[in-house]
Amino acid sequence: MKSFALLNDKPAAGDVREALCCPTMDLLALLTMSGAIVVHRFLNWQRLLTIGASSAVDGNDDIATSIQWSPNGKRLAVGYASGLISLVSIENGKEIHYTRAAPVSPVTKMFWVQYNPSSSSSSHFSQCFDASPFFPAFAHYIQDKEDEMKPFPQDLDALDVLIAVSKSGVISFLGFGMTLIGTLDIQQILLNKYGASHFLIKSAKSVDIQNVAMSRDFGRAMLTAETDSGLALMLDVDTSILSRKASEIFDFATKSVTASWLLDTLSYLLTHEVVDKWSDTHSQLVTKWSSFGRTLLDFGYDQTHTLEQHLTDMLMIGVPSDALAQYLANGINVKSLRSSLRTLDGLRDTLIGRILAAFTHLMHTLAALRSLSLWQERFGDMLNADKYERLLRQSGAFGVRLESLDRVFGGVSAQYSSFFTWLLKIQDQINDTPSQQPSSSLQNDERAILELLHGGLNQDPLSVASSPSHCDTHSILMQLLDLASDNTIVSQFKINAVTPLGLFDRKQLLQLEQEQGQGSAQRFCSAFTSESHNKFVVAFLLPGSSKLFVGIKERADWRFGCVQLGERDRLDDMVFYDNTLLAVLSIPEEVTPQGAKPKESSCLKQYSYTELDFMQLGVAIPPSTVMIDLLDGFFFQEETQGDKSRLLTPDAPTRCSAKRLWLSIERNVACIAMGSRRTMVFDLVEDEEEEGDDQDNDDQAIEE
Repeated sequence: MKSFALLNDKPAAGDVREALCCPTMDLLALLTMSGAIVVHRFLNWQRLLTIGASSAVDGNDDIATSIQWSPNGKRLAVGYASGLISLVSIENGKEIHYTRAAPVSPVTKMFWVQYNPSSSSSSHFSQCFDASPFFPAFAHYIQDKEDEMKPFPQDLDALDVLIAVSKSGVISFLGFGMTLIGTLDIQQILLNKYGASHFLIKSAKSVDIQNVAMSRDFGRAMLTAETDSGLALMLDVDTSILSRKASEIFDFATKSVTASWLLDTLSYLLTHEVVDKWSDTHSQLVTKWSSFGRTLLDFGYDQTHTLEQHLTDMLMIGVPSDALAQYLANGINVKSLRSSLRTLDGLRDTLIGRILAAFTHLMHTLAALRSLSLWQERFGDMLNADKYERLLRQSGAFGVRLESLDRVFGGVSAQYSSFFTWLLKIQDQINDTPSQQPSSSLQNDERAILELLHGGLNQDPLSVASSPSHCDTHSILMQLLDLASDNTIVSQFKINAVTPLGLFDRKQLLQLEQEQGQGSAQRFCSAFTSESHNKFVVAFLLPGSSKLFVGIKERADWRFGCVQLGERDRLDDMVFYDNTLLAVLSIPEEVTPQGAKPKESSCLKQYSYTELDFMQLGVAIPPSTVMIDLLDGFFFQEETQGDKSRLLTPDAPTRCSAKRLWLSIERNVACIAMGSRRTMVFDLVEDEEEEGDDQDNDDQAIEE
């Protein structure tokens, strides 16, 4: 019998950077080194989605560098080389939101944690999220444009936080993956607080954050990192402020998401549904007037006067010239004029019924955020009251421009309506046919027509009101909205401990990989799991060591056990799973024929860490002490046999030795990227029957 049933073994379209299983569905998201993202069903490898680049991506070099599933499996977070983070709906592959959470630095890793308090209090705050009965439903604003506009994220009923790690050593915390709560500069913290206590921290020029875990009650976070000077270390961070402020974070995050979505919706409607459509309509009208003038030449009208002058004379005298009369009798396309009128009416309806309604909704949401920012006791460490005041003023100025646009647009609509009605009436009079137009005030019609003719038929009356300033305003408002949340809540995190784990020669590792291929050298490896903020489990292995240490930290006390690997074993990756540790191991061939490429076999092993012999570490570890120096002398044992083992690749060349392991605990599925383009998916609960097992079982049954 083979342990771990193989569900699928498929080649990828490109070199695999990450392969993550969805926590709620049988889906697998693949990210390649080129930035392409594909979502498959991992049971039959059906391709469901190919996710394109974010609308905010600038240039071909800004490729996707990391992905992560939301806890409910409905969204996929995509991190980019520029620090951009985009959220994509798994239902249709459309972008929901984007933000720039970190400095201009590639997003290297992301972790998503759903809030689950340790007490009996509910993790759902749906009563805090008020969509407001005074405004239309969110679907109203994107009606008939669902395929083109961003949908409003409807699953904001439970708080979750996306943790994004950048290459520059900055960790960003985002509520729902959309609202920036704050950032933590790990490199700066290490240099400022611990640089004097350890010479390798002081000399570090960069910090590579390898792993981050936060307890589901948001009380504590643990992370491992390595410096460019060859120091592996672990940080214990008190994040209990997030737990205490969970309700406030939910309230402020949902309102910020609403405000951001309304701003995006406003920008789209104003740009594409009003300004662009009006521009197309006006171009068509200009074409009509040009055709009008060219046709009148055929009828012999006076070229010393402009078209507007001839029409003004006809309006004032009441009798058209012969040339105009002949053209109006036969050259006016009634259907075309009425179509233009309907377009103008539709644009006005969009402006009033959607854009102004969305703006009012936005102002209501921003005013609510401003009110929260004044509640210093609850929101003072999250929201900046002065910035929200400025945001409201800027939004009010934007509203004045919208009102001006509505006023100008209303006048333009009235002018063209009167002008077209007048032309059609003249046509009816010339042709001696009963008028089909409704009666109206002649004085008002004349005034509107004269204003239009005086301005010129080719002049765009909306050119000033619909200038690009609305786009600039949208950009300014989005920046202000991002900046209006303070970083003070994250600055209240407390570093409980910084523990140096071990030292190693990074230059030697890099040189070995250059000679023998990527993945051939043992790298610093770590994994975390958390039951609560009072209990964390960490596993780590350092280059040059075959001892995989497992530590359990309860409150401030450490207990350590050891998994002894084989002498030639190389640990490629590991994750915790249900009180066990899953590890991908590679075993190089002991003797390689001269001139032949080295070969190695790989396997997936499962170790039950709860059955290890743990040693209590009864003393605090000072920052100047290296953990492995304390532990190495306590553990001497034979190679640990795993509870389960599955051979992955017998005798594979080392050039295919880069292996990564990802896990979906909820789906009991593990995904392993083998080499550059091979992806394997395993069921961790079921075991696979080998050929002959059924026959052996039948023979045993017969003997019984």
